[in-house]
Amino acid sequence: MKNLSFIFLILISQFVYSQSIDGQIGDIEEKIISWRHDFHKFPEVSNREFKTSEKIARHLESLGIEVTRNVGVNGVVGILEGKSKGKVVALRADMDALPITENNGLPYQSVNDGVMHACGHDGHMSILMATAEILSKNNNFTVKSVENISTESLMNTVNKIVNFGWKKEAVPVINPKKSLIARFFSALFD
Repeated sequence: MKNLSFIFLILISQFVYSQSIDGQIGDIEEKIISWRHDFHKFPEVSNREFKTSEKIARHLESLGIEVTRNVGVNGVVGILEGKSKGKVVALRADMDALPITENNGLPYQSVNDGVMHACGHDGHMSILMATAEILSKNNNFTVKSVENISTESLMNTVNKIVNFGWKKEAVPVINPKKSLIARFFSALFD
């Protein structure tokens, strides 16, 4: 968990000038582990993340974050309005699991036959939920949390977000030296 604390510290320290961030992360460390194990044990494949998206939406709402459900199919968008105006930060995580059978004997091994989190999305969701929790306590800037607006089709994702109304004039530009997704999100929030 030291690596997780380091990731949080770097992300949050860019925007929050609180002496208590390490303590706040430590306070929810067990919760983060529990979320990850739960997501791992009950994985759902792309466009079927009904329980997963509901769990995330309920957590964000419990923090006082404005939530929109079913963006795209099961996407969740949370908006945490900051105290000060200015640039907006978007944080994003995938929710979908893969159609792979898990057979490792872990106590949190997938109970869904033929489906598992094999590429880290369970951890990504847990980190984003924890980040939202920390940021909601240190609310100095606006954050848009985007959970799994299907990335299997990039243009599908772009259209869903533009139709969501964040920035109508944002148009992705193909640049092989820089991620199209990164350029698109950069255009959205500049």
